[in-house]
Amino acid sequence: MRLDKRWVNTNTGEVSGESSKEFPPHFDEERGYLFWHRKQFVKTFADVPFPVDMTLEDIGRMTLLSKRVYSQTNMLGYRGNGGVKSYSMDQVGEIIHCGPRQARRFFERMVKFGLMAKVKVVVGVCDELQWYLNPIYFFSNNRLPLNLYLLFREQLNAVLPRWVIERFGEQKAANS
Repeated sequence: MRLDKRWVNTNTGEVSGESSKEFPPHFDEERGYLFWHRKQFVKTFADVPFPVDMTLEDIGRMTLLSKRVYSQTNMLGYRGNGGVKSYSMDQVGEIIHCGPRQARRFFERMVKFGLMAKVKVVVGVCDELQWYLNPIYFFSNNRLPLNLYLLFREQLNAVLPRWVIERFGEQKAANS
């Protein structure tokens, strides 16, 4: 599909500019329909196994939580009154069908397995806990940002090319 634009001065009829942009077709005879291409998503990778000690219940809970990742951040959160917010332990318990104490124990296990990271953020006078999912297992973006790399660098260094690790090192040094 092609979109052509032309800017015309309505008084003189003079063309002051033109642009053209090519869009991918929504339906391609060989590849099929471009399905929900602007929706929020979380990718999983078929060749990445979950840790051996994870139970099917843990995997199911992580899958439920992966649907609650705030767009392109890998943080468990939502847009609420006043901006983006992290889920509370009570909210997480509701999402994964257990109480806050069980949810807390579940999170501790997932941090131990390396599937999640806990980040304490000071916002004004309040401390806020944020939870991030390891992009090796669940990823809500196409590009890995520095902050997410730093949270999971130990696991990511095992799968990233050396030059990417070096670039992230340069970025970290420049931001320090």
